[in-house]
Amino acid sequence: HSTDTSKVLLRFNEPMSREGIFDISNYQIINTDSIEIRIYKVGIIQGDSAVVLFTEQSLFNKPVQIIVNNLKDKSGNVISENHNFASIPPKHP
Repeated sequence: HSTDTSKVLLRFNEPMSREGIFDISNYQIINTDSIEIRIYKVGIIQGDSAVVLFTEQSLFNKPVQIIVNNLKDKSGNVISENHNFASIPPKHP
């Protein structure tokens, strides 16, 4: 159901290679209860420096952490494990 989905915008500090960028398994969203939030689809923003993750909605009332793996920038450098995660504060209705 489209009403049950949420969107998360992820910005990168440089344009990313499209290799692996649409692969859902390269992204992980986990809330503070260690419950993984399902990602349905990945969309890319024009310019390739941001993606939109379409996710199940129900668990964003708590802080979440997003982890990105295996993505490369346009030069072919794989995203660093020191910089491959972000925390998002909870959404309030």
